[in-house]
Amino acid sequence: MKKSPLILFTQINTNKKNSRRFVKKIKKAFTLIEILLAVFVLEIGLLGIVTFYSYAIQVTKIARNETTAANLASGILDNELSAAYDNLT
Repeated sequence: MKKSPLILFTQINTNKKNSRRFVKKIKKAFTLIEILLAVFVLEIGLLGIVTFYSYAIQVTKIARNETTAANLASGILDNELSAAYDNLT
């Protein structure tokens, strides 16, 4: 049985409408995927910054302790060098 041209035209138009809707849905979903990907990349960057920041804090503490130790040693050495030669034992 042959289909009439009107039925075929209606089916083609319906398919076009459905395909347009499908494309719109894909575009919306693609936008959502883009947003999720951007958030993921941003999160990785922020994680790197936080890791670097905690490392910088540790290095700063170590440097402060080394500076304090060097200053104390320098003070002790200055006291010993300024003492009279006869007082050394």
